[in-house]
Amino acid sequence: MSELKTIDRLAAFEPLPVSADLQAYVRDHESADVPGLLLGKSSTGIDKRRAAQQILSRRKARRKLPDWYANESVWFPDQKYLEQASSTCTAAYKAGLVGGERVVDLTGGTGVDLVALAANFEHAVYVERDPLLCSIFAHNVRALKLSNIDIVNSDAQTYLKDHAGSALFYVDPSRRDRADKRVIGLRDCDPDIHSLVETLAGRASRVMVKASPMLDLKLAIDQLGSVEAVPVVSVDNECKELLIFLNGQDTEIKTGSVDVFCVNLSSTSIQVLHLILDDEAISPGEFTDPLAYLYEPNAAIMKAGGFNCVARRFGAGKIAPNTHLYTSARLIPDFPGRMFKVDHLNVTKPDRFLTDRRANVISRNHPLNGEQLKERYRLKDGGDAFVVGYADNRNKPRLLIAHRVEYCAPTS
Repeated sequence: MSELKTIDRLAAFEPLPVSADLQAYVRDHESADVPGLLLGKSSTGIDKRRAAQQILSRRKARRKLPDWYANESVWFPDQKYLEQASSTCTAAYKAGLVGGERVVDLTGGTGVDLVALAANFEHAVYVERDPLLCSIFAHNVRALKLSNIDIVNSDAQTYLKDHAGSALFYVDPSRRDRADKRVIGLRDCDPDIHSLVETLAGRASRVMVKASPMLDLKLAIDQLGSVEAVPVVSVDNECKELLIFLNGQDTEIKTGSVDVFCVNLSSTSIQVLHLILDDEAISPGEFTDPLAYLYEPNAAIMKAGGFNCVARRFGAGKIAPNTHLYTSARLIPDFPGRMFKVDHLNVTKPDRFLTDRRANVISRNHPLNGEQLKERYRLKDGGDAFVVGYADNRNKPRLLIAHRVEYCAPTS
């Protein structure tokens, strides 16, 4: 059955009934003690358990989805669905990568990603097997005043049996098993991405899969075979997700030739480093002891394993093969990561250079991790100084003290 001939699924799907009184109660009690609220005196006509669930979900959404949170008509699903949902900024990043006639989200969930994607497509389809989530999303589509989204209550495989026509398919598989335990591998997720890709072959213009930041990147590319590109997405130097783009035709692509984009999003800049996995085999050049400036690549580069590439691209010296810190005599202002000015080298008693023993501690290939270094030298968190433990090119443990230098985005 062609989607062009389907009924208006949104109009046919009954939105979740949410009374104005219930919404007002949630807003009025958003800062309340939830257990106390449940045990307290009942309010006439208010389902307190439902209100408590919404209060907790709104608290979780406050920072993650500030635009949805600001809309008082939006109704959030249970917190567990918000855990895997994309944030506003990562959803917007995805939307900026694609556009066209039709996008189909095969694992609808909260619908955050589809709402962002729909802005760049003529028509969008939300597919979700849980009828309650469908009802909540139908309510939110109206609250957000969206007009180009259809809602289909179905699982992905069943929906695809009736699907005709080309589309970009988006998949964010559940990363919890039937026992509600977290899983990482694509075969362990629901739906199984490997089986779904076989079904999608020949039906999709492209496929975009959102995967756990813990996923083994190279193994996933090897197993899927038809991977075109992988943006590794971090927010404020914390790796949040892998986006795996498949070509939709199940065409084999050599793992080493896949484009990997290391992306770090912040409120002030976007850092992007493009690398080809095969290029990582090229040496970064000679290793060097720390010079005037020290660099730590952002979390996306660390996840992608672009250790040699970043050294060559920015002309920075690598300190040691397995010490992923870099250095230069002059500042590299647009290095994609944290930048430091070195204050003291070969430090043996860091407290002598610190105020009230306060410092931020980093450990890279040092025998002691950050917590152990703090314990050994009786350091306290805080202050502007950084104590950096590392192993040099002779594999000797060292300490240095430095302070942060702010990233300067390159001018276009």
